[in-house]
Amino acid sequence: MSTGTKLHVLSLFRAFLREARQMPTAARREHIRKKVRSELEAHRAEGDPDKVAFLVQLAEVQLENATLQRVHLNELASKGQLKC
Repeated sequence: MSTGTKLHVLSLFRAFLREARQMPTAARREHIRKKVRSELEAHRAEGDPDKVAFLVQLAEVQLENATLQRVHLNELASKGQLKC
C-alpha cells in the first residue's frame, strides 16, 4: 500500500472516530468504534491494490452513511423523539 493510501486510510479512520463521538447514544458510539477497528484489522495486510481501492471507496460511502445517521439521530434526540 502506498504512503498516500495509508494516509488516506488513517484520515478515514479518524473521521469515523469523530463521527462516533458525535452520536447521541453510547451504544451507537461504541458500535461505530468497534466496527471501524475490526474492519481496519481485518484488512490491514491487504496487498492487492484493486482490493485496497475498493475497500477505501467502501469506507468513504460508509463514512457518508455514518454522517447522515449522526445528523438524523441528533435531530431526533433534540426533538425528544429518539428511543434508546
